[in-house]
Amino acid sequence: MFKKILITGAELDHAEELLRQAGNDENNSEIKFLQGRLNRARQLRHRATRIFNNPIMKMLGL
Repeated sequence: MFKKILITGAELDHAEELLRQAGNDENNSEIKFLQGRLNRARQLRHRATRIFNNPIMKMLGL
């Protein structure tokens, strides 16, 4: 499961790079929306990483 979280991080980085290449038009609502979704996905990934790195979870073997 932790490996999938790492892969997700790489995919998020790639998506962010594609958005950067699409342009930095601050008025483009689609780009703003996608950047917001990317930020939310990063927050969720960070929380999942913290949960799986928790010593109790490691002790349970999850």
